[in-house]
Amino acid sequence: MYYDRHCIVIDKIHRPMVVDRDTLACQFDFIVQFPHFFIGSNSDLPLVGGSILNHEHFQGGAHLLPLMHARPAYEVPLKTEGVTCHVLNWFNTAFLFKSRAKEPLLDAALTVIKAWRTYSDPTLDILAQTEEPHNTATTLMRLEEGEFFLYVILRNNRRSKRYPEGIFHAHPEYHHIKSEGIGLIEAGGLFILPARLKRQLMLIEEELKDDYKPAQIVERHPELAPHQPMIQFIYNNREDDLRKEVTTFVNRTCQAILIDTAVFKHDANGQAGLTRFIKEALG
Repeated sequence: MYYDRHCIVIDKIHRPMVVDRDTLACQFDFIVQFPHFFIGSNSDLPLVGGSILNHEHFQGGAHLLPLMHARPAYEVPLKTEGVTCHVLNWFNTAFLFKSRAKEPLLDAALTVIKAWRTYSDPTLDILAQTEEPHNTATTLMRLEEGEFFLYVILRNNRRSKRYPEGIFHAHPEYHHIKSEGIGLIEAGGLFILPARLKRQLMLIEEELKDDYKPAQIVERHPELAPHQPMIQFIYNNREDDLRKEVTTFVNRTCQAILIDTAVFKHDANGQAGLTRFIKEALG
């Protein structure tokens, strides 16, 4: 549907989604059986989790998500032998664990996941618990030349007065492109955009081709009002290939949304916070 052999793997037992050792073990066993696929688990909390939180399921396919092409930023020292860990040079906060053995791989990843469950850093708006838990993880796994790659993306679903839809969710200025939850496929860099967007973007492109000004476009099509900043930007910077301009704008917006979901931002404060977390989790 979304890419080569997109699949959904559903537990035959009706039980809620959870991210724990059994979850990772299921992913590992799936990859052993289907080594040409990746398999991922959404988080187990609302907003940052799966669309059906009350029934355990996974998503996968014969595809490499953009996250899986991300380069390592730096290595994280581990006490678990036979496993390497890197923080990835990626928009949100992602770790990559690699090993040829199941148990060490799961041990190392769970050390980080368990530490994250209870970790707070109020200076970065990270609170593990208020009236409900907020910290969880999105996990993906694949196999390459006998080595298992386990990706762990840190997630937090806390809301605030400023960001009622989620502090680490798409911020309001990007909701005209996507306001829905960011699941494992989007967190991995492939955005599933709302169906209405295709029609809206084609209409914007046609109106700009006909030389209508941004205010005129919105006046003619009031449903395009949320897109006015994008229309104005493209109008001010338009070139010959409008389709390319529109696509580039949407791509950059999706990148910005992923940055919004990062619990540790890529500025000095955020990276200092990530260093503190790694020291506490693995020190």
